[in-house]
Amino acid sequence: MSARITMRVCLDRNLVLLAVVLVAAPLAAQGPLEGQDPPAVIGLTIERIKPGNEERYDAVERELAGVCKRLGCPNAYLALESFTSPKEVYWLTEYRTEADAARIAAAYASNEPLLAELRRGSAAKEALTEPPANLTVRYRSDSSDASPWLVGILPFAVVVEVDRSTVVGGAVFELPDGSRLAFVPAANAEDTNAIAAALGPRAKRFAVHAAWSKPASAWIIANPALWPPTDR
Repeated sequence: MSARITMRVCLDRNLVLLAVVLVAAPLAAQGPLEGQDPPAVIGLTIERIKPGNEERYDAVERELAGVCKRLGCPNAYLALESFTSPKEVYWLTEYRTEADAARIAAAYASNEPLLAELRRGSAAKEALTEPPANLTVRYRSDSSDASPWLVGILPFAVVVEVDRSTVVGGAVFELPDGSRLAFVPAANAEDTNAIAAALGPRAKRFAVHAAWSKPASAWIIANPALWPPTDR
């Protein structure tokens, strides 16, 4: 079944502090952005595209994005595409509460035309990707800083696995196996590279792929340049 149906629904402390400075400086320079508190839960789907299938994957995802607009996908979702190859795509669906997740699941279940199209799209991607990882990750305030949640508002992000004792310049989420991922937003590619370099070799660099995503209204209001009308 499609990831949209089910989910669309390590560091030295000095390096972490440097990353905080690197991410804070560009945000301050461009003025305040209207972020939110980090979501309580994220439905995270990770897809790894088999080399040579990038164009076919893009075509399928653009078609699925159109399907979601036409048939009323009940939730916003964000696609983050890796800088490097083999390409990875992180799909994020934010849930503010458990009731929010239940509401979205019920909305999918009651929309059989949408489900049918998503199943078809999922089948079309089976030959293009490795088996996806579908995860539910939960926000950990004890490992996060106090910065607003700007993933989906800024056009880039760095994702890195962190240990339990590390407080990083971003939002940290715990995976079912107890490991933790930090999401650090970035304003441009240069800042993304600098943050990743400070966080170490395990840090992964991503760009928002607007054409594959369904933006939340808050993202559009905060950064309309990232979300042109054709991608809403």
